[in-house]
Amino acid sequence: MTARDATTPDTGGLGLRHYVLLLAICLFAFLPGISTLPPTDRDESRFVQATKQMVETGDYVDIRFQDQPRYKKPAGIYWLQTAAVLASGQGVDAPIWVYRLVSVLGGTVSVLAVAWIGARMFGPTAGLIAGLGLAGIVMLGFEARIAKTDATLLATALIAQGALARLYLDHRRGLPASRAAAYVFWAAQGAAILVKGPVVPAVSALTALGLIVLDRDRGWLKGMRPLGGALLAALIAAPWLAVISYKSGGAFWRESLGDDFIAKIGSGQESHGLPPGYYAVIFVLFAWPFAPRMLEGGLKLIGRFRGEPALLFCLCWYVPYWLLIELVPTKLPHYILPAYPALALAMAWALADDGVRDAPLGRWQAWLWRVAAAGFAPVTLV
Repeated sequence: MTARDATTPDTGGLGLRHYVLLLAICLFAFLPGISTLPPTDRDESRFVQATKQMVETGDYVDIRFQDQPRYKKPAGIYWLQTAAVLASGQGVDAPIWVYRLVSVLGGTVSVLAVAWIGARMFGPTAGLIAGLGLAGIVMLGFEARIAKTDATLLATALIAQGALARLYLDHRRGLPASRAAAYVFWAAQGAAILVKGPVVPAVSALTALGLIVLDRDRGWLKGMRPLGGALLAALIAAPWLAVISYKSGGAFWRESLGDDFIAKIGSGQESHGLPPGYYAVIFVLFAWPFAPRMLEGGLKLIGRFRGEPALLFCLCWYVPYWLLIELVPTKLPHYILPAYPALALAMAWALADDGVRDAPLGRWQAWLWRVAAAGFAPVTLV
């Protein structure tokens, strides 16, 4: 099968049976162990305790951890975990696996979304490969099992990026801009802000900036409906932000932006300061077992993205965000997760296209791939 020409109309995608298959795989991948796995991340215990207190008090605006405010993240994830607890019928006695169901759902939505994006970009075979690849990597397998923000954040990122990709690629195919895609993009941004602040807006802004720099055709920006879309995002995120600002006397902004976000940008926070190159080194572990194939797809993409809008979109999705977080002093493994789907798509494209799959890497690309493979071997043994 050859890759779909990104300048021609999309004529097909995955069928219902493919999505059902991916759903089943996600449930088999993410559900086992969520009821027996003890808290494995210190933040997970804090999220669960803060949500439990929200259920106990019935206060869905303020976020408290024991007797202290917890303003590092907005309320979105606590609301979702509260909904899971209330739906379980067990209230404050709900076990930890109930809280983790939100992350299972986030991971599953992420896999289905990347499959949809891959099918529209490169055809149904590539879409299925991209979904299977993302579902199988270590990092998502971990984040989808614990009660934190990152699997849910990834779902909002993929919905936003999928809508952005449709707007860009439809324009390059000569199709009218989808109003629904524009508003889905902005709604996903609003939801993402409520989950973890500016992370997803940064991913999308960097992707758009990369496209603006590398693609002379910028007419697709008109289809984004920035005024109405920004208003929609504000209607989703602003009400809680306004209420918590009033209720906390501005403490929310001091802690979330000043003490957490800006502090992480300025210096290594909480003993997590590491030099640039960290995410390149950990790639073989957290993208296991597909790291070599994902890297190979990304390397092949570099030589072919000119004139191929879908490949250019993947490149602009991954590289600017990766470079940014490599430069930020505070580093944690999950910071790179919103960029991994771009490499899953590159892998899917390379494997689904017979000509690309059999094409050799260039000399420097082959050298880089061998370095990664050398690290992949001991990781596999461990």
